[in-house]
Amino acid sequence: MSVKADRGAEGESLYRRLVWLTLLRIAVVTVLLAAAAAAVLRSDAEDLGRVEQVLYGLILATYAASLGYLFVLRKTKRIKDRFAFVQITGDVLIAACLVYLTGGAESIVAFMFPLTVVSAAVVLYRRGAIVAAVLSSILLAVVTVGLNAKLLPPPSPSLVPASMPLGRLAFVLLAHISAIFLAAALASYLAEQVRSARERLTLREHDYLALEILHESIVRSVASGIVTSDRFGRITYVNPAAERLGGLSSRAAVGEPVEKHFPVLAGRLQSDVPVERFEAEHATPSGEQRRLAMTLAPLVDRETRNHGWVVSFEDLTSIRAMEEAIRRSERLAAVGGMAAGLAHELRNPLASMTGSIQLLAENSVFEDDDRRLMSIVLREADRLDGLVTDFLRFARPAPLQACDIDVAEIVGSALQLFRNDPTKRHVALEERIDRPLSMHGDAGQLGQVLWNLLANASEALSEDGRITVEATRKEKGAIVLSVEDSGEGISSEDLPRVFDPFFTTKERGSGLGLATVHSIIQAHCGSIAVESRRGVGTKFIISFPGSVGTQPAA
Repeated sequence: MSVKADRGAEGESLYRRLVWLTLLRIAVVTVLLAAAAAAVLRSDAEDLGRVEQVLYGLILATYAASLGYLFVLRKTKRIKDRFAFVQITGDVLIAACLVYLTGGAESIVAFMFPLTVVSAAVVLYRRGAIVAAVLSSILLAVVTVGLNAKLLPPPSPSLVPASMPLGRLAFVLLAHISAIFLAAALASYLAEQVRSARERLTLREHDYLALEILHESIVRSVASGIVTSDRFGRITYVNPAAERLGGLSSRAAVGEPVEKHFPVLAGRLQSDVPVERFEAEHATPSGEQRRLAMTLAPLVDRETRNHGWVVSFEDLTSIRAMEEAIRRSERLAAVGGMAAGLAHELRNPLASMTGSIQLLAENSVFEDDDRRLMSIVLREADRLDGLVTDFLRFARPAPLQACDIDVAEIVGSALQLFRNDPTKRHVALEERIDRPLSMHGDAGQLGQVLWNLLANASEALSEDGRITVEATRKEKGAIVLSVEDSGEGISSEDLPRVFDPFFTTKERGSGLGLATVHSIIQAHCGSIAVESRRGVGTKFIISFPGSVGTQPAA
């Protein structure tokens, strides 16, 4: 805690104590002076008018001074110790006037001096108590000795105190002054104890506040989601990362059961395992599926009493997707190498078989049935040759003929070819294309990618299906293409394998179309993802980073 902050806190505390002292002064002086005035008025003495006037004047002066103090306090909270000493001095003078008006050393209001000392100790601690005690002792001695020695005029002829012997006078003064300093000692000791306790409490509050700020800063800045709950499983805190990763709203989630937002935790909060780590699928309120690595631990105090639970989690979706992409690439590389060798081994005997059948077909000795069988063999041989060609194209793709291209034009050309295909006229096309969309790539290969995706989408549609094609530029120059159909969708079991070579659900498919698409996109430093829901449709999303995109000229 800084020195400036200490001074500010002390000034604020002094301000509050002075306000309290001013209000207390008004109340006490009102009661005491009213009582003294009533006592004087009940007296049969005829010469008390002067005393009555002095009492009323003292009341008015006290009120005026107190109102002045309150005015100053209201105008500024930066109170100096000197202003407090002014009030203490005024209180001592009021007490001295009361003692003077009520008989000197044997006055019934002589306790006002110790009371003033106590109030000074409350305001200024030991310094205030000592100053008030010294001033009170001096003024008490002046009033007592002055009245006893006739150095001060009596307040009225009927209130002339009897002269006391010197010994008794000294005893009375010593008793009063001892009481004053005893009150100063006790009050200053208690005031210092209170101040010390207040300072320790303030310091501890500052430490707790600093610790709370540090804790809040750490929890808010970590990338992991953190959710805490009480021992009944009700959410008590959600950090910003948890809001982002879990799709939560802190304001709405606090107070609700944690299982409502994380069903995977159902039954785990009663587990006896001190710390439990696991992975689980989590669906956000928007429907997005995420793979979370979760850690569940109890919140316990020093006596190991359970006060709730803390759940921390990280999003592994992209990591698991990268791992799957690496595994897929490894499978593609392995299968591609095998396919290349196999294709070469198949093409040579296939060419020999095709040539032999063609020579046999030229012989006139064969019947029509034989020739029909030969034509079937030739047709299937051609299909097998096409499959071998696809194998080679996939295993050894042609090098990129990269140049600056406009993706919007490539998409438009592919859509035009698709519309002109008589077999695709039952498909409703919807396009949303930003223009221009410049990037560095191979126009021919990207056109092949779009045609393959459009062909797959059309084959998945019924008679009244729809295909939506989007091409947009995102942040940092990234280009995103998507092809979405309203077909039957892909099952969750088949979805992870759609880019694997030779995987197909079509009766006469080769299983190389999407594998080739994946290979071309990777060659362009892009990524491709698929989203599908059974009975809703399938969406392929292609992303090219800004590093391969070129911003259009302004």
